Formats: sequence, structure tokens, C-alpha cells
Amino acid sequence: EKENPQAMERDNVLIALDDGGKITRNIFQTFRLPETIIIDDQGNMKHKLIGADWTYSDLENLIKNQAGK
Repeated sequence: EKENPQAMERDNVLIALDDGGKITRNIFQTFRLPETIIIDDQGNMKHKLIGADWTYSDLENLIKNQAGK
């Protein structure tokens, strides 16, 4: 399945560079990149995807499943 480039062009998707590692290492315990972190509307980490072996559908399903909890 091809990725959907328009799906990442949304107001609620944040892509950030953390050169010093203050956020990635200290808060989210990230030591292997890339990682995708799903955060709820309260700022809580709900799921972490390690690596780049996922599709847009995988991400969409994770978000839908988290919303149902």
C-alpha cells in the first residue's frame, strides 16, 4: 500500500527535530529512530511505533482503536 502524502498535511500532525534529545530521550525514551508517537488530546502518549514498517492504514486503525477506549 502506498502512503498517503496528504494525510500528513494536517493541523494535528507534528513533525519536529530534537537535536539535543531533551524530548525524545528524556520524555519519550526514544533511542531508535524513526519513531511515531500517538498522543491523545490530554497530551498522554497512547502508542509508540518503532521503525518505519507501518502503513497509513495501520496508523489510522491505531488511532481509531485508541478513540474507542
